[in-house]
Amino acid sequence: MIKIHYFLDHPIQYQNPFLDKLSLSDKISLNVIYLSDFSLRPYFDQGLNRMIKFDEIENFKHKHQFIFENKNKNRLKFLIKFVKLLLKDKPKYLWVHGYSNFYSISSIIIGYILGIKILLRGESNNFFKNNLKSRIKIYLFFKLIDPLITNYLAIGKKNKEFYAGRTKKKIFLLPYVVGDLFKKKIIQKKDLSILRKKLKIKKNSFIIFYNAKIILRKNPELLISSFLKINKACKIPVNLIIAGDGDIKDKLIKKYKNFREIKFVGFINQNLLNQYYALSNLFVLPSKYDAWGLVVNEAMNFSKPIITSKNVLSSYDLIKPNTNGITFNNKYHLTQSILNIIKNKDIENKYSKNSRIIIKNWNIDVANKYFHEFIKK
Repeated sequence: MIKIHYFLDHPIQYQNPFLDKLSLSDKISLNVIYLSDFSLRPYFDQGLNRMIKFDEIENFKHKHQFIFENKNKNRLKFLIKFVKLLLKDKPKYLWVHGYSNFYSISSIIIGYILGIKILLRGESNNFFKNNLKSRIKIYLFFKLIDPLITNYLAIGKKNKEFYAGRTKKKIFLLPYVVGDLFKKKIIQKKDLSILRKKLKIKKNSFIIFYNAKIILRKNPELLISSFLKINKACKIPVNLIIAGDGDIKDKLIKKYKNFREIKFVGFINQNLLNQYYALSNLFVLPSKYDAWGLVVNEAMNFSKPIITSKNVLSSYDLIKPNTNGITFNNKYHLTQSILNIIKNKDIENKYSKNSRIIIKNWNIDVANKYFHEFIKK
């Protein structure tokens, strides 16, 4: 068996199902090294601007260990513990997620010095940042760290382009995937009926769903602005459900409090989120920039038509224009795209069906296959 250590900052609800799948392999021995266990208990999320605790995040089955408890970290202690751990276990590969902080960069350097092959995977958050400071940081990182990397594991097309423009190393695709919320719990019609009544939404309403942090980068007000025009133009009732929390949520609630068709429902945890996806007709993510957007994966698992901005990088892999959704260029394009789906039931059905077909190539089993093919090569 090939021994692989995977270094992550903390347990992540999106990653756990994939790591559980990998841990079942008879070809590899996977040990996940978490810097901290803080996400297993309630903690303050700066993006959501509130205390959160994800459902069932602690119920993962893969082999793992924590270097620190909670957020109490010490750089010197980390270096000592990490070196001892690698010397004891002697893995063939050290797989590192992310490259933007002291701990991930240090782990790469330590692994390289100890003769371990380094795999790097992470979101290209600097893809849209074209300022001088960002360009210098990217240049220095790849100048200093690229020689230490054995291979890059790209999460999608744009992520691969980001690496390809800065390295000659072989880049392999390892798709960004999520567990299927649809399979977690059978959704009963009565549950959806109860939810509809709770939200005061009429039976024949068309429901647009937004599920993301309510922050400027995610651009929820652009969607709200489009929705107000759409609501006037439609003969059938239309509702907008906005799930999530963030530093501009209170401001938006106050500004649009008189529009009853807009439902701010707050942060929805995993055990109830599937009901909101199932209830909706259309999923929209209007971000100014998004290094991926895993909520798009989730919505497609529920066979939903998808509309995102062209700056949501998952759209380049997951959205096939006029097949399962649209990537919009501006507010007018967003408004017209939503109206087109609302007014054409055949288009809604076509997009819904194709979303489910496309996402079958972006699931845990496929990612597991890609990883094993990489190891074999």
